[in-house]
Amino acid sequence: MTSGELSERDVIRRAQAGDERMYRELVSRYVRPALAVAWEFTDTLDDAEDLVQEAFRRVVDALHRFDADRPFAPWFFTILRNVARNAAGEQALRLHAALEESVHDEGPTAEEVVEYLELQARVDVQLDRSRRCSARASVCAYWRGSRARRSRRRWA
Repeated sequence: MTSGELSERDVIRRAQAGDERMYRELVSRYVRPALAVAWEFTDTLDDAEDLVQEAFRRVVDALHRFDADRPFAPWFFTILRNVARNAAGEQALRLHAALEESVHDEGPTAEEVVEYLELQARVDVQLDRSRRCSARASVCAYWRGSRARRSRRRWA
């Protein structure tokens, strides 16, 4: 009987007994559907292959605890999805850390402070000129009004 003719249960039991050919048989039976599932979690085929490889590594490490009388696929794909979720979480953490490193809110630079102070000084000068002009205009208007009142009194 060839390994392709063996039941899943027999393949798993032989793999649990240490038969490396049966490990390879499990991989050959599940690698394509595993890649399809893993690719749903990644952007590239290379990343999907990495997830599948990690899932199979974990299967090899835990296969001795697996009950060969139970279906293999749900157990395997749960491991694969967990690997994919963990990888996505780690990638999100790396991205978050990279964003934090690239966004520095250290305040203005020395050049920006100098530019701001120069601009503020120019604004202050213009406001002072404007106030003096406004004050002069008020004084002029007052005196014009005062003269007009005096000249009206004279002619009245």
